[in-house]
Amino acid sequence: MKVPRLLSIYPESQSIMKSWQDIHAIIFNKLSIVTSLSESIDLSIYYYTVYKTFEHEQDLAHAQRFFVQGLTYIVSSSRPIWDVDSILDLTGIAQLTHWFAKNKQPFIKAEELLAAADSQLLTQAQQLLVDHQATQKRFFFRILRYFQLRLPASGIAATLNRLFEQAQLADDNHKWTLLLPIRSEPKEGLTILGLGDGLAGEALQLIRLYKAGIQQPILLKAIKARILAILATRREVDFSEGIYSMFPDAITSDTDQIRDSQELTWRGGDLGQALLLYEACMLLQDEELAWLAELVGLNTLLRKEEGMTSVHTSAFYTGAAGIAHLYYQLHRISGNPAYEAGHRYWVGKIQRFLPQDIASGLYERQSGLRYDLTSMASTLLAAVTAQPIEREQRLW
Repeated sequence: MKVPRLLSIYPESQSIMKSWQDIHAIIFNKLSIVTSLSESIDLSIYYYTVYKTFEHEQDLAHAQRFFVQGLTYIVSSSRPIWDVDSILDLTGIAQLTHWFAKNKQPFIKAEELLAAADSQLLTQAQQLLVDHQATQKRFFFRILRYFQLRLPASGIAATLNRLFEQAQLADDNHKWTLLLPIRSEPKEGLTILGLGDGLAGEALQLIRLYKAGIQQPILLKAIKARILAILATRREVDFSEGIYSMFPDAITSDTDQIRDSQELTWRGGDLGQALLLYEACMLLQDEELAWLAELVGLNTLLRKEEGMTSVHTSAFYTGAAGIAHLYYQLHRISGNPAYEAGHRYWVGKIQRFLPQDIASGLYERQSGLRYDLTSMASTLLAAVTAQPIEREQRLW
């Protein structure tokens, strides 16, 4: 086996590699029981990242096999319409198609599928943009994520520019769109603030589009509106009173009351807000945002116990792996060694949680393969290699 380039980055890197091998074995044992499009695409993404790390042709073969299997699921189902859930799978196909093409392994059937989806999703995005049902915002932003991963495919930049020119025209005429205002009004009356289908995730998606060359003024306005809405909820931390987070999970749309679990995960909490503030500082060249990002991010390093984080598993979305990944991101963007220490600590927590999670069957359940299992394995792999793991782009 090829040794990753930074295997000695931590003294405990050999044990981290052993933990990755344990979870990789569980993934490998699931290969014969994959029964859904989502599992096929997720496994293809995972095995491609493993291939890029170790350069073993067998891993590339697994990635290609599951990709073809996923395409076969789509053809056999004759899927006419992409919805808020299934578009995650299409986004994964877009990401994989781009990766395989860069590796000089084009898939014509996938390109044809995506070309047909481009037209359909543009029409849906145009309709959703001015739809007064704010509950559709999650679908709208997942369509944006899909198109971002389609860049620089032919015509995609023009497609996105037309969409945002439509949004600009509506805004100029003081008409409502899903870009502005930022408040959502779902049945439970909540505006989520975090990375998981919340304002921070939306703002980061818009920042990615802007950095990718879709530099429409309406994007900057929408980004700033979300940041201001998040910052308006900031409060003082008081550990003695059990207030560990600077930002709540959500606010009600009508009374500005907060919903607060003190969660610190990939899905929600201050780590996602810190990442947004760092990214926004770089985009907007605003030093005050840099100061706030550091304040928010460094405060999270004091939170390690379950009562301060609500974390008790190794999982990615709501567990230790997601926290480790975000500290990895914060260290990459800021260069602050404190975040590297945070990353190292939470990688250790993954290792401590992993035996109990395996024994409890957490990753043997049908839902365990999607995102959490392979994302957690990728997080461990990133801890012993210089290569960033970009699978997260499928999530937000």
